[in-house]
Amino acid sequence: MHNANRKLVSDPLNSRFMSRSHVLSVASAFIVCTLNGTCFLQSTRIKRLKQAAADFLLRAVPSGYSVGIVTFNKTAKIRKRLTTISTSSDREDLIRALPEYGVGNTAIGSGLKTGVEVLV
Repeated sequence: MHNANRKLVSDPLNSRFMSRSHVLSVASAFIVCTLNGTCFLQSTRIKRLKQAAADFLLRAVPSGYSVGIVTFNKTAKIRKRLTTISTSSDREDLIRALPEYGVGNTAIGSGLKTGVEVLV
């Protein structure tokens, strides 16, 4: 649904815009960040992925939301189960679970399946 009055906030890479009005319209939600952690991401790309995900966790996800982290390469791995964000240390724990480097091939289907498993 289009809302002409919503504010757009630019991300640190200036490549996209996030709408805070949609995020703030629900009291709580469950989010699983399913992130590509393959060797095909060069070191600058994995750094940008981590930076964008960290910014999302710090600025866009309201307190009260539950967030999990899944990475995938040749297999998927749950790096952080659903964590309800209530303090800044909850956010920092999630950021520490983000991938540091890429390894292996791409198995996005495995990543998506594992992401859904975290939700149920």
